[in-house]
Amino acid sequence: MEIYEALFNELTKKGVRRDAIRINLSPTDNTYCILNYGEEIEVFYSERGTKFDLKTFTSDIDAIKYFTELVLSNESVFVDFNGKGT
Repeated sequence: MEIYEALFNELTKKGVRRDAIRINLSPTDNTYCILNYGEEIEVFYSERGTKFDLKTFTSDIDAIKYFTELVLSNESVFVDFNGKGT
């Protein structure tokens, strides 16, 4: 799924921490996730095994657009654990 590799590359080039996003990988705590299940794509924030703000899509383009806006709207994805920007 090259479109999702491009999404990962685009976000990390913009300074998003790699550990802040999960793209077609199992969710971990405190990460923004996008998971393509074939006919349905889920976008959500994962924390303690819960999918917060879950939205589902049938279009990759719509899901990726929403995911990108969601991730980039949160300043914490650009900050390391010492409180410094990347």
